[in-house]
Amino acid sequence: MRTSIKQWFLAPFIHELPFLCISYFLLLPNVFTAYMKDDLRLGRFLQPFSCDGIDNSTALLFAYLLTLVVCMTHNKLVKWILYALGIITATIRVFLYISYKMWITSSALALLQETNANESREFLQSYVLSTNGAFALGFLLFVSGIIVIVESQRKRIARFMAKSRLKYLLAIACTAALCLAIYNLKFYTSIYKSKTNEEASNLLDKYGYHYTARGHNTILDLFVAYRLLLLSREEDESVSEFALKFDKEPAGIPMEDSITVVYVLGESYIKSHAHLYDYELPTTPYLDQEKECGNLFVFNDVIAPFNLTYKVEKNTFFCNSIADGEHWASSPSFMQLFKKAGFFVGFYDNQRGGKGFKLENINGSRIYNKDVARLSYSDIAEHSCQYDADFIVDVMKKGIPAASRSLHVYHLMGQHGPANQRYPQEFNKFKASDIKRHLPFLNNNNKAAIADYDNATLYNDYVLHTIIEQYKDKNAALIYMSDHGEEMYDYRNSAGRAKAVKGMEAQMALHQFGVPFVIWLSDSYKAKHPDKVEAVCAALDRPFMTDNIAQVLFDLAGLKTQYYKADRDLISPQFKPRKRIIDDSGSMVCDYDQM
Repeated sequence: MRTSIKQWFLAPFIHELPFLCISYFLLLPNVFTAYMKDDLRLGRFLQPFSCDGIDNSTALLFAYLLTLVVCMTHNKLVKWILYALGIITATIRVFLYISYKMWITSSALALLQETNANESREFLQSYVLSTNGAFALGFLLFVSGIIVIVESQRKRIARFMAKSRLKYLLAIACTAALCLAIYNLKFYTSIYKSKTNEEASNLLDKYGYHYTARGHNTILDLFVAYRLLLLSREEDESVSEFALKFDKEPAGIPMEDSITVVYVLGESYIKSHAHLYDYELPTTPYLDQEKECGNLFVFNDVIAPFNLTYKVEKNTFFCNSIADGEHWASSPSFMQLFKKAGFFVGFYDNQRGGKGFKLENINGSRIYNKDVARLSYSDIAEHSCQYDADFIVDVMKKGIPAASRSLHVYHLMGQHGPANQRYPQEFNKFKASDIKRHLPFLNNNNKAAIADYDNATLYNDYVLHTIIEQYKDKNAALIYMSDHGEEMYDYRNSAGRAKAVKGMEAQMALHQFGVPFVIWLSDSYKAKHPDKVEAVCAALDRPFMTDNIAQVLFDLAGLKTQYYKADRDLISPQFKPRKRIIDDSGSMVCDYDQM
């Protein structure tokens, strides 16, 4: 009996070693990713209790189980069907990576589910029959060739393995992987038990699962993508239900006969890189000028609740207050309330990508939920542009319908990385030599990256100038803020939004959660509302978190609604500061003012 179990267990290592090895690598295309990124570090693949450990152990386990099936069936057709499925799946994943720098996600599954025949044909013509498509086809042929070669030597390899002790070493490694995979089943169960997308996302972040940066094994990616897709569908249905419920409530009452309110949401803006906030380089000349003219008011102590765009969108486009324990989905979108009150609501998003095929996180913020969109927007941008100013010009050329009362919402690409792709060449003003800071990690490459970011900030200033120019002759009020901050070698050798390290939590919070926040008032608005000017000036140093931005918009617009809370309104004399809890995807949840 012992002998038969031993033979049964060792069979994959002796008789089907080529199939076992190739199945493992086809299940684990992040090896190919690491090669593409020149990041093939052994240490990353040997961390047993991280997501990499889960990755490798489950990939080896599934490869072993598939090989065991081949050994037990002794059926060549079964083997070649499994080979074909592995090659096709890996090729698709490599194509997604080289085309979009992503792997299998809930967005990709949703797009696949919702794509019709015409869209499939357009996709094939535009993407598959392209250079990236040719590369993926080359990958398919290369792997197929390797399989043919090693399979032709299978019997010779089997004879060698039957005599070699190597089979025992492989068996020991597989046994260890099996034990590790069983231990790591808690990862799968915890994701499965998650009640919301946010809860699942926080768990994924805790385990180090980054599905947009590099791939994991196919089984893991498919499991996570499918679970997030199901949670997204449930969340979407809940949002629709609430939107329809709010639509039945009494409309707000506008107090102004003619007014335009503008809300501009920026992206990844490091507050300390704005000359407006005393940065050494002149990155905000237009906003500086508006401030000198008395039209722009700069707020000094405003933070975002999260450092991820889709989480900020959920908690700023809706009327909830995090400090008061309110969930975003249980409150209406402020745009829905404006539209119901008779305002024209234009929503112009340069991050959406329009109607074209694009693998984006369509399950993220719910601002494109079909019922939210129908009840909230009078007009919407159908296309995006590489540069924000071009996008604004396109929107203006199309023409925003005239209305006595309007809310215009713009969502910019801002300084979203890579920063050197966010501005045209004529804004390439700052160079590495302009960065005069002296820190030990600031080499020429890092200084060049800072200069690129400052150029993107300079261009963002021009974009805001372009927007403001459209409203100077109107009774208009404009709010600009960024969704979150960023780091660009400001105090440590890091760019982006890396996790906090011990002793640097306050610095990380300052750069990634502190955001620029300004209010611009036209001359006409200032003349009609001297009381608002006084209220704005009195509020410049108040501590505020952007989840309550809706309250400020209601106030500036003069919209009376049951959802207006004066104690949450930054510019109201009745404003009461709240606890400002910041959340770095669950890894650091703390009171910003106690850091």
